[in-house]
Amino acid sequence: MKTNWPVKKLGEVAEYINGYPFSPDDWKSQGLPIIRIQNLNDSSKEYNYFAGEVDEKYLVKPGDILISWSASLGVYIWQNSPAWLNQHIFKVLVNEKIVDKDFFFYTAQTKIDEMKTKVHGGTMQHITKGEFENIEISMPEVTIQKKIVERLDAIRKAQELNDLQISKTEELFNVLLNSEINVNEGEKVLGGYIKLSSGKFKPSKDHDPDGKIPVYGGNGVNGFTTKPLIENPTIAIGRVGAYCGVAYLVKEPSWVTDNAIFIKEYKKEEINLEYLYFFLLRFDLHQFAGFSGQPKITQEPILKIKFNLPRLEEQKNIVEKLSAVQEHKKLLLKQKSLLRELFDSALNKCMKEGLYK
Repeated sequence: MKTNWPVKKLGEVAEYINGYPFSPDDWKSQGLPIIRIQNLNDSSKEYNYFAGEVDEKYLVKPGDILISWSASLGVYIWQNSPAWLNQHIFKVLVNEKIVDKDFFFYTAQTKIDEMKTKVHGGTMQHITKGEFENIEISMPEVTIQKKIVERLDAIRKAQELNDLQISKTEELFNVLLNSEINVNEGEKVLGGYIKLSSGKFKPSKDHDPDGKIPVYGGNGVNGFTTKPLIENPTIAIGRVGAYCGVAYLVKEPSWVTDNAIFIKEYKKEEINLEYLYFFLLRFDLHQFAGFSGQPKITQEPILKIKFNLPRLEEQKNIVEKLSAVQEHKKLLLKQKSLLRELFDSALNKCMKEGLYK
């Protein structure tokens, strides 16, 4: 069902201020940070700073709406301290007589896919300001806009709470991992308890999207197939590249490629496989990577690891604690996905189907 709401162009409901064209010569080690597109996509990215003077219209304050119109299209609300706005980003000044600021923020998000169909350029794709301002949006009266915002805000707050719970769960897991797993050098040698084997090459053309058998490479699951290389539970370990040394607990039949190694055998009566997985997480095998070229590790330093091995019953108790936290995180991640679906559905119905008449 389509709405009977009036249609407005983006250019009719707000003013869009493009950022200042700061050059590397303007960058300083102090002053206000300069917001670039990479800072919008990842707030942990390093900032450049500017301590000089430019027009205050380029100053961004907390709560301002920003739209990146080049390289990576997106709509954001600036949450950090005041900063300068770099070019390729619009600061949005809405006409509050006809559009609620938060309603504009949500509406603009639904237009990103349309914006992407209008981009130009090769290495630096962008949408022109004229094309951007001609994009149309449905515009109910402000009282209805505010009701829509209330509904979407409620879901977003639930998402923020869910994200906080995920973060706290990760913190708890790391605290438990560090306190329960002893990685100090001990009397046992890992090679006395396990046998390692290299994975077997499987070209991507042999992957089967309908298969149920996961294919593990150095970066985890990168496809599926129909026949396993390993029938039993194992631990796969990235062998080359950026993920070398990363361990993956594999509980089902699987295939491990030649970009990884895996545990072929282990002494089940003395060592618990999940405990060994948590030990390897804590130990950080990446320290064995050679850096003369592409990072890679071999079986030898892993097998020579000296460690303390608790009694099997104690290993199982430790696994139970850590696994419980991991399972809780899985539930939270599932909830995160459901909340995302709920938000997208509500956003679509409110903006496109006229949830409010």
